Amino acid sequence: IKTGGGSGQLGEYAGIHWHMITENKVTYVALDRRQQEIPWIKSSRQDGTEDVYISTDYTGDLAELGSREKREMDCMDCHNRPTHIYEPPEAAVDKAMASHFISRTLPWVKKVVVDALVVEYPSREKAYEGFQTEIATFYRNQYPEVYKARRADVEKAIETTISIYDRSVFPDMKVNWKTYASNIGHRNWPGCFRCHDGKHVAESGKVLTTECATCHTMPQRGPLAPLGAMMPGSDLPWHPMELEGKHERTLCSQCHAAGYRPPNDCAECHKIDASAPMMSMACADCHVKKIEAQPVTACQKCHADRPGLHLAGEHPDLSCMECHRPHVWGVSGRETCLACHDDKMDHNKEEGACADCHDFRG
Repeated sequence: IKTGGGSGQLGEYAGIHWHMITENKVTYVALDRRQQEIPWIKSSRQDGTEDVYISTDYTGDLAELGSREKREMDCMDCHNRPTHIYEPPEAAVDKAMASHFISRTLPWVKKVVVDALVVEYPSREKAYEGFQTEIATFYRNQYPEVYKARRADVEKAIETTISIYDRSVFPDMKVNWKTYASNIGHRNWPGCFRCHDGKHVAESGKVLTTECATCHTMPQRGPLAPLGAMMPGSDLPWHPMELEGKHERTLCSQCHAAGYRPPNDCAECHKIDASAPMMSMACADCHVKKIEAQPVTACQKCHADRPGLHLAGEHPDLSCMECHRPHVWGVSGRETCLACHDDKMDHNKEEGACADCHDFRG
């Protein structure tokens, strides 16, 4: 990462510590005690220029917002948890695997352990029972030969899971890794994105940057290596999925929420009914511009012949999606038709769907 310096003598006037360069001054207004909602920011620079940025999400009175108490940004606005750190399960398991407390060669071990840790248990005793049940049962049922040959590794993974839980979860106090935000970085909590979310806009139209390269050199994915070892170059992209279109504007913390694995497919984020007819197809069959919801390919590409009432009246001039709801497509009931044909509101209203009598398929 590009850290930068706290003054012209200590480093470049750039990078993450630009905020702390003594010649600059950043003040902000937070709406909550934990300083997670920041709709107003003022940046004053060493050359005397300044900008006030307002979040486009803020819908309140701007004059009242500007009159609120303002805080001058200091070290603790990012480094707010220098100790008493509650690690999210995903990060804690990564460290345990890197330190060989959990064997990296146990199949699916990270997923199994993280899935066990993210369950909310009513007590420590129930948590310990849950870890034993979930982890041991997984290997006993799914990988019986591994469980038989490497039971000691499985037991050590369970012991380490308990240790991780004991450091970050306190059921009696209702405290876990989700209770206290950590503002350093932006993976598990909004952190930097409290301000650098692409929504804070100055009167001039200038937007607080969300450009990764402002603070980061592009990381590389590659094989694991001991701490301090020289890493070979990698042809793998730095993120396992191409961040294009809308995903390029998605904040890291929206997928990597504290302790939970990021979604694996489109439906997990886009809340698409897995039973919908179109779910048997690949998203890219219709969504031709990669990763974007629009534009979709013309329906006629596959449905060149539109029979029956599709060709009657004004239907041919309508967009398919005027009647067909994306991903479900089938038109059921009367509501869709009545949106245009409101003069038929009382027509056979006890008889069910319009398509029961009117044949669209020809």
